[in-house]
Amino acid sequence: MGTDLGSLLQTGGDTAQQAVGNVGDLINSSGGLQGLIDKVTEAGGGDAVKSWVSTGANAPVPQGVIDGLMKNPTVAGFFDKMGVSSEQASGVINEYLPKVIDALTPDGNVPDGDGGLSNMLIDLTKGGQG
Repeated sequence: MGTDLGSLLQTGGDTAQQAVGNVGDLINSSGGLQGLIDKVTEAGGGDAVKSWVSTGANAPVPQGVIDGLMKNPTVAGFFDKMGVSSEQASGVINEYLPKVIDALTPDGNVPDGDGGLSNMLIDLTKGGQG
């Protein structure tokens, strides 16, 4: 649907800014946007990911995908290192992962090599401007 990160950050306040920043950091720790998409797909979320990347409506994150991601060593290690509980991590994944991936793929395509989009996302959350 074309999530606009600036609007998401402004309407969600500090909580949204922190959650979106966490997803941006997760993208970087997963080997970029394509790396994170691959992890979601491996966890059984291929159809959901297609909806987030496409220009249509975003499908919700299936609970099985959240559970699978939390078992992935890269994802679990990332949230562990940040001191985030599994409940908090699940909430971030559930609410913000589809929105962030949607916003980073506005044309319905995953950019090659991430195109610096995850760094832009992190900069955006630090500045709080869209």
